Amino acid sequence: MPDTERSEVRVGDVTHLNRNSSRTEVNRNQRSLKLNFPVGLISTGNQSLCTVKKIIMDLYQTHPRDLDAFIYNYLQPGEPFLKLVGETIDKICTFFKEQYPDKISKAVKGGSLGKGTAVKNGSDADIVVFLNQFKRYEDQKGNRADILSNIHDLLLKYEKNIGHQIKMTPPKIIPGSSPRSLNFQLKSTESSDFVEVDVLPAFDALGQLTWTRAQAYEALIATGERGGEFSTCFTELQRDFVKACPTKLKSLIRLVKYWYTEYVRRPCKPKLGPGEYLPPKYALELLIIYAWESAGKKDNFSTAEGFCTVLELIVQYKDLWIFWTTNYNFESDIIGRFLKNKLKESKPMILDPADPTGNVAAAARWDLVAEVAEYCLQQNCVQDVNSWDVKPVKTFEITVTGLDGKSLQLKANIYLKVSEIKRNIQQNWNIPVSQQRLAFNGTILDDGKTLLDSRIFLFAMIQLLMLNTMDIFVNSNGRNLTIQVSPSDKVSSLKNKIESLEHPQQSQYYLTFQSQPLKDDRTLESYGIKQHSTIHVNLRLRGGSELQCFNAEDHS
Repeated sequence: MPDTERSEVRVGDVTHLNRNSSRTEVNRNQRSLKLNFPVGLISTGNQSLCTVKKIIMDLYQTHPRDLDAFIYNYLQPGEPFLKLVGETIDKICTFFKEQYPDKISKAVKGGSLGKGTAVKNGSDADIVVFLNQFKRYEDQKGNRADILSNIHDLLLKYEKNIGHQIKMTPPKIIPGSSPRSLNFQLKSTESSDFVEVDVLPAFDALGQLTWTRAQAYEALIATGERGGEFSTCFTELQRDFVKACPTKLKSLIRLVKYWYTEYVRRPCKPKLGPGEYLPPKYALELLIIYAWESAGKKDNFSTAEGFCTVLELIVQYKDLWIFWTTNYNFESDIIGRFLKNKLKESKPMILDPADPTGNVAAAARWDLVAEVAEYCLQQNCVQDVNSWDVKPVKTFEITVTGLDGKSLQLKANIYLKVSEIKRNIQQNWNIPVSQQRLAFNGTILDDGKTLLDSRIFLFAMIQLLMLNTMDIFVNSNGRNLTIQVSPSDKVSSLKNKIESLEHPQQSQYYLTFQSQPLKDDRTLESYGIKQHSTIHVNLRLRGGSELQCFNAEDHS
């Protein structure tokens, strides 16, 4: 058969050329098809496209039931290469420590390689070098250029120890006024696989013998630096949080990261203006974990349903409000106060479970990601797929305790109003809303305020106080209104109830009982107001004079 002769096998929109095709034709078709290939599937040298993969699949055209196969065939990195790279990085970490045992306390591996979420030809790894010369967080910001220069020399010294199966590219310090990291690649000499490696110097906040973990976070808060400035100090916690996820959840993370890289980052990067950036992949990892946890899923879940759920959450990015208490919580007064203020900042909010100062969703172009997510939701890969019932706002449990020792658990979020909690109590315990008062940490909760307004964020214990209520009459607009109140209610509270029924403006009237004007800050019982007492509404006339609307007798 002549060299120019060829046979074709069509799969979707891709034409595969057999081995008899000329190299010119293969290369020409390879160039035209490059954008449609998943990362790592472009052939090199004299390989034909057929020899790389038998079937080339486009994510958007993949059937929902085939997503697991898509991940396994195209996104799962080669285990031998990953193992080799992992071992190489571990040896580099050991080498650093051996060369400077007095200067380096430890070097740890992070990034997607450390977390176990690496994507084929899209893997990254962090080597965080914890230095003994850093005695506090602020030390990490200074003198980084000299430190990175020393690390650069160490890497060049180690390069000769790397085996023949891996090649290391020349390390480069990322430029800047105060450089933060050094970058190089570890490439396979036998395939197109590679891993991007960043080396970052850091203060060993978790290794301070005189600090508890809470004290490490309190010292972090005390720096007053911008959120996430010292997140590298908590690399081990970030890594372990994701690494602990089940294998199938890590596969879902791979799928979303691949979608993000190929369908969002590459086409959207030219749309970014100066100083603008897309959300970090870590934010997506945390969003996926949140969706899985909130849905109460185990190891055996539908990948398509999980993918659809994450896409829907991205579309609702303006409402995202997510945090964890795995490594820090509200028990410390300093951390608790900080978190309550932090969580009141603008959304989207995905608070780093390892660093309470870091909102990893902040100030990024989520709108661009949401546009692509909406488009993806219309594609075959999630067609007719039911998403999980997950809200963009984190839910938590609150407990209402009664004076009789009974307790009621309720699901809540920060936007739940106190009045809604009272209605839940009425439905469950048959206690009228009017007879309820709710208190948190000794403060009476206002019906019209949300839990966020009341500074309740997590697992709150709310006390139900029963009221001794009574009915009083309010003479307004020529008729008597019956209003239920408590003797301990203030006059201002009674006015609010009147206004909800009659809609007058407070500046236009005042109240009297037995001809005595009532002051807003005093309680009803302080005026001797009892069951069936009558309160009079009096108009304020223009010019400051006053007119009593009605002169009904007191019924007490």
